Amino acid sequence: MRTTLELPDPLFARLKATPAGSGSKRSAHALPRVEGPLAISGQHLSNAALFNLLDA
Repeated sequence: MRTTLELPDPLFARLKATPAGSGSKRSAHALPRVEGPLAISGQHLSNAALFNLLDA
């Protein structure tokens, strides 16, 4: 599977100029969070179960 992202040229240039190891550590606390119950139960989160959901 391949995903293509098209970024505006100014944004791409700014990202390209930013060093990969800029000294700031990334943490899971900085990631967005979704609160509330999952739409599917935890038993459906295996790779095989997700594949079956896609086939349905």
